[in-house]
Amino acid sequence: MRLFFLSIFLMLFSACAHQPRDWENQFDAQQLNLWNQHFESLRAYPRWQAQGRFAARNGEDAWSGSLLWQQKDEHYLIRLSGPLGQGGMLLEGDEELATITLSRNRQYEARSANELVRQYAGLRLPLEELRHWLLGVPAPWGGYAITGLDQSGRIERLTQRGWDVQFSAYQSLENTSVPGKIRLQHPDYQVRLIIQSWQAGG
Repeated sequence: MRLFFLSIFLMLFSACAHQPRDWENQFDAQQLNLWNQHFESLRAYPRWQAQGRFAARNGEDAWSGSLLWQQKDEHYLIRLSGPLGQGGMLLEGDEELATITLSRNRQYEARSANELVRQYAGLRLPLEELRHWLLGVPAPWGGYAITGLDQSGRIERLTQRGWDVQFSAYQSLENTSVPGKIRLQHPDYQVRLIIQSWQAGG
């Protein structure tokens, strides 16, 4: 399964490096080269942990809490504490199955983590895409457009799956860098994340 995760990452890298897209026309060759170098540096981290806080708003409804995300190859563990007054939730799964655990040890399963959070917690969080966005790269499926790169070739803004994603406050993670702040906007919905601690490996 680890080879599956790595193959997905390699597929996205190959697409970025060898298949020019319309959005690439706004950047010069040096910017694109720096982006490819930065993306390649992230391939060395199929295992990582991020801790921080999140805030989500849907019209008049708003939620906030703490976030712990552990990624080990294709397996993830996501703990959200504080939303909806439920004492938080725990999501765990891989590419094939996701499980959500709520208060009083209530557990539900589905093929999609996105579906579980929307159905049982009332939150619209693109968790399957966020696994990649947290690192500052597009998810390796569906169309996307990078609309902003900084001077180091790191993404400042991209659009994918109907979401506008903005990255800022990059911080060091061993031999590369990852976002410290991420803002997601969708029609009538927005999410903000502040990552306070990154850790490689695990």
